[in-house]
Amino acid sequence: MNVLKRNGKQVEYDGSKIILAIQKAMSDVNTLSEEVAQEIEDDIFATINSSEESWTVEEISDEIEKQLMHKDLYEVAKSFILFRNNRSKNRSTDKSYKYLSKEFVNSYKNKKPPMTELGTLVYYRTYSRYLPEKNRREKWYETVARVVDYNVGLAKWKFEKEAKEEAELLYDNVFNLRQFPSGRTLWSGGTKTSLTNRISQFNCAFAVFDNFDIAKDIAYLLMLGVGFGFSVEKQYVDALPEVRNNVNVIHQAYSPVTKKKRKEATEFNVTGDVMEIIVGDGKIGWSNAIDLLIKVFYSIDYDFVNHVMINYNNVRPFGEPLKTFGGTASGHEALQKILEKISNVMKKDNQGKKKLKPIEAMDIATIIAEGIVVGGVRRSAEMCLSSNDDDEMMNAKMNLYTQDEDGNWIVNSEIIHRMMSNNSTAYWEKPSFKELKDRFEIIKYSAENNFFNMEAARKRKPNVKGTNPLTV
Repeated sequence: MNVLKRNGKQVEYDGSKIILAIQKAMSDVNTLSEEVAQEIEDDIFATINSSEESWTVEEISDEIEKQLMHKDLYEVAKSFILFRNNRSKNRSTDKSYKYLSKEFVNSYKNKKPPMTELGTLVYYRTYSRYLPEKNRREKWYETVARVVDYNVGLAKWKFEKEAKEEAELLYDNVFNLRQFPSGRTLWSGGTKTSLTNRISQFNCAFAVFDNFDIAKDIAYLLMLGVGFGFSVEKQYVDALPEVRNNVNVIHQAYSPVTKKKRKEATEFNVTGDVMEIIVGDGKIGWSNAIDLLIKVFYSIDYDFVNHVMINYNNVRPFGEPLKTFGGTASGHEALQKILEKISNVMKKDNQGKKKLKPIEAMDIATIIAEGIVVGGVRRSAEMCLSSNDDDEMMNAKMNLYTQDEDGNWIVNSEIIHRMMSNNSTAYWEKPSFKELKDRFEIIKYSAENNFFNMEAARKRKPNVKGTNPLTV
């Protein structure tokens, strides 16, 4: 069980340090209780041990404060808070970054970033992180410092002087938009997420939809802000197992538990033919809940389960700040919508058991994307490839909106999730003129389905299977 230090290094959890800090705060106000100090440490150990993520030193200190207040040890809590503040002030006099000096960073403080008004809007909306200690969002010069210091730190440097020179050169290039990191690093580089969930630094990923485990991967990666490309070409979707239609899904009324009692891992229990899924409050918790519900529809391990009850009480409420990743929570409604719509896909036109069609596999992927808005600010990005003879996929977006008798455009809520992916046909050999003409007729109305030259891609990479959103 590891703890994340302020310098980004992970160290083994040491409960004796917690006990020592509490006892010091107690001694400052002439109150000493080894038993209480041990109780608090035991509670913190149990909480961290059940968590899916490494805790930071600051998060542990926050928990100590809460525990002291909960036990009505207000004077002890005050002593501990004052101690933390003094330590924080002492640290603030040190360098904020490892490779960039304060003097260097501050020299850019009053320089105007070379952005248009639209670029400035996109930056503040998507990449500027909120700084709670300053009660404001980052400014461009601060974002660049955070990201550059993180990127330079990924390399092993023989001489510190060379690292600092590289950092200053990279800083100037990024500040002036001559060089750029990945968009994901611009958002989370240098934060706890970049150290504990390193995959969050990747812009895009790809997989073929030949098994249902991909749904869990899509959910997890999209929640980390990674764009996802996938292929629903017929040869892949044909490999999926059949799904049954006799699963009754019940969504329990939401009654949130307190923050202290929240579970991060998704759990389930079975009584007779009834399964209760207790959704965990975390990225893995959400993705495992999606995976588990889908498994009930197809896996022989759960073919005796006819009723699924879903408990969302551990999911944090809509709008609550996300301390580790940044942004705000989507709330349980977003996940409930995902699970409801996936269940509908499984049951639609199902007379007992059925094989999913490529368009239904695409629906599952885009339903997940529809429900996941990263940090409450950035929509999910997907890219879907399909077979060249798949008419349903070619026309997948033709009826996203319909007009009523008064000429008003109405959203088709049943399939509007399909707008979440950019769709293209995978051409493994040159199409005929008629094929291209027919395709452009459809593109005129829906801007899709486009085409992707897999023949050329295969020449560059013989085992290629697809692409990701970054390439289109």
